[in-house]
Amino acid sequence: MKQIFLESHNINNPYSGFGQFNLHLLKGLYNCNDPELKFIVHSPNIKFLKKTFGDFFKYKYYFGLRRYSYAQIRKKYDVWHSLNQNTKIEPARDLPYVLTIHDVNFFYEISDDLEHPRNILFKNKLARADAITYISEFARKQTHDSFDVPKIPEYIIYNGNPSGKVMDLSNYKPKLDLDQDYFFTIGDFRERKNFHILVKMMKHLKGFKFVIAGNTDRP
Repeated sequence: MKQIFLESHNINNPYSGFGQFNLHLLKGLYNCNDPELKFIVHSPNIKFLKKTFGDFFKYKYYFGLRRYSYAQIRKKYDVWHSLNQNTKIEPARDLPYVLTIHDVNFFYEISDDLEHPRNILFKNKLARADAITYISEFARKQTHDSFDVPKIPEYIIYNGNPSGKVMDLSNYKPKLDLDQDYFFTIGDFRERKNFHILVKMMKHLKGFKFVIAGNTDRP
């Protein structure tokens, strides 16, 4: 039986984009139930995962100190899968390594200096990867435009729709007074999400309301 380590500590916040990706990937693996594979899930919220998946997965508790060389995970696994490009947790051993890339926005938002620590971290991930998966063709192009990507197998696996059925909202009563047509958007309140552009757009759409949902703890 092959043991596959999933560096998935972002599942700690299941309402973020990374958290949703990690959670639904685990659900997919759980439903596949391949008897030849055993997955080890790295997470700070093992209680939540056990409530959802029971003992289907093995679990390894996440410690932030694991990002430092003296505390890195040293066990030998058949495959290590880093579920996003931002994690600082890496194996101590030279293991077969799969990297999933969602975007490289940090190159444009933090620094385009390839010697910036953030970019060095990512370049090291690329250098150790044996295969790369992207969530979109755009993510692949963005990565190739910004970094030297090694000649290794690359795959585009689009994010799916996790909804198994259409929700019946006929009796749902929102707290907001939505007595007219409206546009709805949801996401992290960051400048790159372009909510400010949508607000400007609304002046051209008379008769519509605009509803934004998401975290409100950012300036």
